[in-house]
Amino acid sequence: MAEKPLKTKREESLSMRITPRMRFGLELLARHRKTSIGGAVILSVEKMFETDRDGLRLVPDHGLNPANILDSVWSPYEHERFARLAQYSFNLLSDEEKYLWGVVTATPKYWIDGKSAGQDRKSDKLIHMYDRTLNMDALETDWSKLKLRAGIQN
Repeated sequence: MAEKPLKTKREESLSMRITPRMRFGLELLARHRKTSIGGAVILSVEKMFETDRDGLRLVPDHGLNPANILDSVWSPYEHERFARLAQYSFNLLSDEEKYLWGVVTATPKYWIDGKSAGQDRKSDKLIHMYDRTLNMDALETDWSKLKLRAGIQN
């Protein structure tokens, strides 16, 4: 699939309310790490992504070993992130995304070579069928229509 140039911001800002105690704690952490308060928050969030218990280091639906899910599913392209997340950890999809994944798994044009291993929408169990490969070009072409059908905003 040919990569298109992506027009996105390099960084995004986030505003949040914190208690004076938490602010002081961030100031101390920033001093300890020799960075700014924003840098301390970013370091903390990145560290949190790596933890097993409270972070994003999870066991994938198809595996035994925990991995950082963010590293596994990130793509600058929304349709690729969606597909990777659906295949990696179905339970992290929103209800709308689960519906959309059901549409994708049931539509032959989004697949190459036979049938899929996917999630049963009623029982929430993984169904193992024949291996097949997601046709990312077809998914990209129909992405805005698919999101509209599933009621996904953005």
